[in-house]
Order: sequence, then C-alpha cells, then structure tokens
Amino acid sequence: MVVIPTRTTSRDIEPLMRMRKAVFKNGRAKIVYVMNGWNRFKASRDFMEWFEGLGGGPKGGPPAPPLLDQTVATLPQSEAFVQAGAAGKSVAEFDRRGKAAKATLALVGTVREAAGFPKE
Repeated sequence: MVVIPTRTTSRDIEPLMRMRKAVFKNGRAKIVYVMNGWNRFKASRDFMEWFEGLGGGPKGGPPAPPLLDQTVATLPQSEAFVQAGAAGKSVAEFDRRGKAAKATLALVGTVREAAGFPKE
C-alpha cells in the first residue's frame, strides 16, 4: 500500500501522474490519496473535478490511467494542525472533537482498512 499526499492544484497533476506511474511500474499496490483540504480557490475545484473524473486525463493531455482499488481521503485546511505541532501533540490529542482531529482519525482508519488491518 502507498499513501500519496496530493496537492489540489492543476499544476500538480503531472507530478501526481508520475508518482502513480512509478508506483504501478513496481507492482500493483493499493493507493490512498490524501487531499490537503477543500478551499475556495478555483484551482482546487478544477483539480477535484479532474481527479473525480480521472480516466479522461487533463484537458489537452493524454488520458490518465483509471483509479482502480484506490481510496481518496481529505484533510481540512486547519490551524489546529499548526497549533497541535506547536504544543508537541497530535491533532487528535490537541482537539479530539475538532474537524481536523476527526478527519485525521478517519484517515488513519482508511489507511488501516486499505492495508488490511482491523479497525480500532
């Protein structure tokens, strides 16, 4: 299994495709894509529309390989990550009921499940 942090801008499509190609070149691993937050910027919306329809590839570019047996998780843009780091804690320890902590715990569960481990 491979976890790929994915920036959500249209200029990051090519590096993402190179990473996917490298992963698939060395075997057929399960992939968990971690998107860093939803925001108000059009580039992020455009990227997510492209990503959700992956298979057609970027406009004007070659078709992309389809997303098969792969999972997408999203972490919110949150100051809680910075605050937790400054406090020397995980975001789940820092603010267990916050949006960032809940998303992080869900991500951990997603990765555990994709790797074949039982849920905690």
